[in-house]
Amino acid sequence: MKKTNLKKAVQAVVLAISVLVMSSCKKNDNDINVPGEGFTNGFYILNEGPFQTGTGTIDFVNDDGTVTRDIFAVANNGMALGNIVQSVCIIGPRTFVVVNNANKIERVNTKTFVTEGITGELLSPRYMIAADDSNAFVSCIGDNSVKIVSLVSFTVTGSLPVNGPEKMMKAGNHIWVLNQGGYSVDSTITVIDIATKTIVDTIAVYPQPSGIREDIDGNIWVMCTGRNAWHPGGNSEGHLVCIDPEDFSVIRDIAFPSSESHPEELAINSVGDVLYYRYPDGIYRFGIAALQPEAVPFIPRATGFYTLAYDAEHGLILGSDPADYISDGWVFRFNEVTGVAVDSIKAGILPGEIYFVP
Repeated sequence: MKKTNLKKAVQAVVLAISVLVMSSCKKNDNDINVPGEGFTNGFYILNEGPFQTGTGTIDFVNDDGTVTRDIFAVANNGMALGNIVQSVCIIGPRTFVVVNNANKIERVNTKTFVTEGITGELLSPRYMIAADDSNAFVSCIGDNSVKIVSLVSFTVTGSLPVNGPEKMMKAGNHIWVLNQGGYSVDSTITVIDIATKTIVDTIAVYPQPSGIREDIDGNIWVMCTGRNAWHPGGNSEGHLVCIDPEDFSVIRDIAFPSSESHPEELAINSVGDVLYYRYPDGIYRFGIAALQPEAVPFIPRATGFYTLAYDAEHGLILGSDPADYISDGWVFRFNEVTGVAVDSIKAGILPGEIYFVP
């Protein structure tokens, strides 16, 4: 996205102020201990770990600001989670840790993080979501499927064919699955009926849907990143689409101005009327009534962010920095109203996802 020299100068000043604030607010690396109430009041930082080597880890940030590094190893006598720690699904007393390259889901006690066993029969699992009290769905790019997992026996009980499934969201009686294509490129969303565990629709959108949220009106917003230069057909622009949850029709389609820069992910504020997304030069806002994307980032950062999250309880926007991808990274927190940096937290290698413990 082209910018005037004035815009670049303004962004540079804001970035410098943000770095100064984050440096002054940085957590002490020695401020680490296991919280007395267990791992229940705060959020997880999922560190993917070195690609194809070593192990991923999970750090826990307590509401009082204390940090516990690698809580799985702390709770399980040094045991490693495996490579790559992709995502978690928190269902009451249990947290399910999806470990992509290890082809498993590790089941742990949410409060203590002590392991209770694993679920196998999964090929490159990515994300898990609870459908009801008895079943969950797991997206697996290794065999292009969404697996149905029993929350009673913790075994795979069924499988649905898709194409490179990634993130999922539950809305009403349906599970919405974003299909990116895995090792190819896909441009669809699969809609699964929870009661029948069947696919009821496949919605055509744009290449690589990467984020999905439900707004205050019940409409579904999907961020489509677009093709990158190395994909067949080359670069394509991103699109933000709004979908009617009743008939699955696209009711709004907002195109991004450049095919060279790709928007990713979606977060939404606590009211449900402002979306946030990542762009190469920072984090942007989009009010659901807006007609087009904003021209400048709400939180500018020349090197962008690796992931995005929203803290509804404290009104904070979070973004991570993977550093050099082989050393410890960072998570930064910003005020949702002003965009000003609040603090920074040292994380593990490749902090890729952030989850708040309900």
